[in-house]
Amino acid sequence: METPSAILLFDLVRGDRLLFQGSISFSVIAMIGNRVLSRLLPVRPRVTHPRVGPCRCGRAGSPSAVPPYSVRLIITEMEMLTFFNEKLPVPYPFVKILGSPESEVISMKKYQKIIIGFFLVTTLISLSFAQALPLPTAKPEEVGMSSSHLSLVDEIIQAAIANKEFPGAILLVARKGKIVLRRAYGESQWVPEHCPMTVDMIFDLASVTKPVATATSIMILVEQGKIRLWDKVKDFIPEFVPSIQEAGNPGEDARIWHLLTHTSGLPPYTDNTNGAEVEKLFGKSCPLETLVKYIAQLKKTAPPGKVFTYSCLGYISLAYILQKITGETIAEFSEKNIFEPLKMDHTFYTPPEKFRNLCVPTLVVDGQPLIGIVHDPLARLQGGISGNAGLFSTADDLAIFAQMMLNKGEFKGVRILSPLTVERMTEVYPLVAFSGRGLGWDLDSDYSTNGGDIFGPSAYGHSGYTGTSIWIDPETETFIVFLTNSVHPEDKGKIIPLRSKVANVVASSIYKK
Repeated sequence: METPSAILLFDLVRGDRLLFQGSISFSVIAMIGNRVLSRLLPVRPRVTHPRVGPCRCGRAGSPSAVPPYSVRLIITEMEMLTFFNEKLPVPYPFVKILGSPESEVISMKKYQKIIIGFFLVTTLISLSFAQALPLPTAKPEEVGMSSSHLSLVDEIIQAAIANKEFPGAILLVARKGKIVLRRAYGESQWVPEHCPMTVDMIFDLASVTKPVATATSIMILVEQGKIRLWDKVKDFIPEFVPSIQEAGNPGEDARIWHLLTHTSGLPPYTDNTNGAEVEKLFGKSCPLETLVKYIAQLKKTAPPGKVFTYSCLGYISLAYILQKITGETIAEFSEKNIFEPLKMDHTFYTPPEKFRNLCVPTLVVDGQPLIGIVHDPLARLQGGISGNAGLFSTADDLAIFAQMMLNKGEFKGVRILSPLTVERMTEVYPLVAFSGRGLGWDLDSDYSTNGGDIFGPSAYGHSGYTGTSIWIDPETETFIVFLTNSVHPEDKGKIIPLRSKVANVVASSIYKK
């Protein structure tokens, strides 16, 4: 019989300070948990570290596929216990065996025998793990926010999940350099089986790739003097045809900043068949250079700088320009110049196999969900590495990036961008103010609803088709990372209105600037 895996979900508090919130599945818990639970279950459970062990929920192909049990500790109330002359609130969990032929409940008598051991072990682990969080944690009141008002996000997110608008979510909110909320909701997948969402899971960021990887990389080249925003696109892509004027003459040439602000005249996508035409022309594997030359010759929808048309094609072109200048793919360059210096260790293109069990599934294709495989069709044709999509990351890693932006390009002594570059990227580009776009970032376009209605005009962010979003407000020193997989399993999810509601709750919970 297959051995099950166990997941420990809890909020750990010391005094009035939140030490850790989420889930753990560590080898030391395995050692103790296996001994304890082996006496309570008819089969011996196995708990493994999520980064090196088998898939928690037993996805097809993993060593522990379809486990018969899932062990979860669910908080119901808090009990004050005294340890080392200190009174500490201890989670009083309800332990239920799920998935067995007949649901069993561990008695409180048995629970009392193991609570002390579990508490001490999880405290030690959580104390060390809390230090590994991207930012320190704090109660909302410590940074001028109302915890009671902020808690309203729980209700609206859980209601959306109950309405089957998406399987689950991770929400991380921080203010003044401290995390005030970091929580997982619902499930990571429905197909082929139901699995819980945990705070360390990795998401296909979709178009959040554009500002985080591509635009940031391009601006690093600008800072290095290797490219100018006013350089013509055709200097790097000679095949890039201009728009045609009414008289039939070629129009003005598009510049790099046109690509960054979605005002180059390129259409939104290669066609209205989600890349099927490109696949038909070039096969299931299409080199970047081949795709870019095809994009360059597409008919332009407008002269450059005149109309805002959100386009994935401009960012695919930017990735090619970067590669032509540096000799590195967007994956290689962004890893070396952004993610590795910031220690964003779970941010990458084409997730390594050892991280696949942490990847949240997206669309179901040919009966199987895409797990660690990019959802975007054009990025998939390029082997998962593209300027418009393809980046995978966690809420914790995106918190590092967001704080770096709030810090004017620096995080924990590591500088990625200059303060002036951050300012230029995150203001509406003056030559196309009608677009509401910055250099890679969205401030006030039709796509900026993920920022809600209350944050001020200096706030900026981006969203991704798979259900991901990030919003950063320099005025209040606040950011929101809201990750869902609303395209799972059939791309029928609903996420846009909820993003606005979450942002409004967060913004209105701020009572002291």
